[in-house]
Amino acid sequence: MRKQIVGLVGAISIASAALVAAAPVAGAAPSAAPAASAGQVSVQSSKMGGKISRAEVMKRAAYWYKHRNDKSMYYGGKWHRDIDSKKHTYRQDCSGLVSMALHLKGSPNTELLGKRNANGKFVNSTYGYVISPSSMKPGDYTGFLGWGSGGSSGHVRLFIAWKNKKKGSYYAYDYGRKKLRKDTFNIHTDQKNGHKFGAYRYKKIS
Repeated sequence: MRKQIVGLVGAISIASAALVAAAPVAGAAPSAAPAASAGQVSVQSSKMGGKISRAEVMKRAAYWYKHRNDKSMYYGGKWHRDIDSKKHTYRQDCSGLVSMALHLKGSPNTELLGKRNANGKFVNSTYGYVISPSSMKPGDYTGFLGWGSGGSSGHVRLFIAWKNKKKGSYYAYDYGRKKLRKDTFNIHTDQKNGHKFGAYRYKKIS
């Protein structure tokens, strides 16, 4: 009988220890999400042209940035795959990057992503509404857009985060004539061919 009791106490002690070990520690970081299976790129959350979260916009942009050194990701009038599907591609340039990140149905250029009136003032476009550059949040975009910004005349960047908001410096994804880069810029000096940048927020971002 004594041996049975000792054995039972030992079993309970081992089970208790196992439960304590498995229990989450207060303040501990959550466990990492399971790794994607082979060949899986991401789990699609938004639909093309539909509502999209800022987190997903940044995740989509980060996908292109991660593959920036691939030969297929160099600028040259080519198109590259959507993060969710090889069947859907976007133009490999600055506006293509923004279009891909926002998961737009097409790949509009700088003349369509933004809009300017007859006086040259930035106004709401089909895709976004005008915001103050100082109010930009992750997933917003800034550049010289609208009429007259086609080809090399215009440019657009995808805002990541503020480096020093008081001084106007920020981080952004920038896709020029070569490979995509992540760099620091400033809203006070942003311009293209003498034209000051405007800032936009996608109408369906949340």
